[in-house]
Amino acid sequence: MRADVVLAVADVPAARKAFVPDAHIVDGVVMARELVNEPPNILYPEEFARRASQLRKLGVVVEISTSRR
Repeated sequence: MRADVVLAVADVPAARKAFVPDAHIVDGVVMARELVNEPPNILYPEEFARRASQLRKLGVVVEISTSRR
């Protein structure tokens, strides 16, 4: 879920240092865009739950309900 972005800057180390604190925001935006663009035959409920559970690695509390109505 990572996107590569190439920028032309004069001071590469300074640019990296400036963007590191916001990298998680960029990752979240990329993930959200991927989810909303997936067709329903790919992103069915079980697959959505699997992808959401990957957020646990980032410290997000994820609770997946397994009850069926």
